[in-house]
Amino acid sequence: MAERPVDMELHLAGRPNLGILLSPRAPPVGPSGILERAIIAENPKVARKVDNIVSDRDMRSVEGVLELYRADLPQTHITRIFSAGLLGQERMRRLVPTEWSITAVDDILGRSLYKRVLHLPWIGNYSVFGHAALGNNVQVLLLPSSYMFEALEAWLTSANPVPASDHEYEYGRSQYAHNLEGAYYAARLPVLEYLSGASRQAGAVVFLEVYPEWIPLGVWRFREICRRALTKRPVETNSLKEALDVIGSRLRLPLWQWLRQSSILRYHQSQTRITSFLEKDLRAHRGR
Repeated sequence: MAERPVDMELHLAGRPNLGILLSPRAPPVGPSGILERAIIAENPKVARKVDNIVSDRDMRSVEGVLELYRADLPQTHITRIFSAGLLGQERMRRLVPTEWSITAVDDILGRSLYKRVLHLPWIGNYSVFGHAALGNNVQVLLLPSSYMFEALEAWLTSANPVPASDHEYEYGRSQYAHNLEGAYYAARLPVLEYLSGASRQAGAVVFLEVYPEWIPLGVWRFREICRRALTKRPVETNSLKEALDVIGSRLRLPLWQWLRQSSILRYHQSQTRITSFLEKDLRAHRGR
């Protein structure tokens, strides 16, 4: 619950394991051992909002996460509180593995923003955002359309990488994103935050590239790199082809391999917009 790490005295039953566990999905785990006793060596500083929500034994965990988010609590802090089983109705409180809690918080926040985005006007052009860090490259393509979302992830750590994909259309997902798992929800949240903040609706395709020099820090890295990308000035184009040319120049894996796996881009290209009929009628009228 504390705003910052708390000084603690730990008594272990023997020598700890000094190894570090690295995972592509969960944050690194440092030295560990069997704990006999823990003593708090200072008074933790707990924000009043956190104290009030944790003390509310009738509030559902989803409501608690949203209340903390609206109070501008850092998402890492919300995830720790959620993982420690401090949110939710009293009988439902459980410890949650960190990897699961990260994805749960990403999904809860994303679902809330998604409901607002559905009622907003469309963007006018195709927009491309991008940022690379920690051996990861994130490129975001926004489409002038109703809301839909797809994340494509390619690990350039093998000889013949094939992008994995998960997607959703206007009415969201009813099943877990089994191909990208937590990376899907980590990439979706920043896009919805951006659209909600800009008061606009759009389709989105996020390209996630992982390079051999990457550092296994967990899926949160995709969320933060994507957030950083969306703070930059986008490249705006009038056509999908121009936008894809920009995307292709920023990715190491050839663009055709990404396009072959994308459901949203195939769907978007196959749709006929009502403005197309208006343009045809206008040309016919001019020809009379």
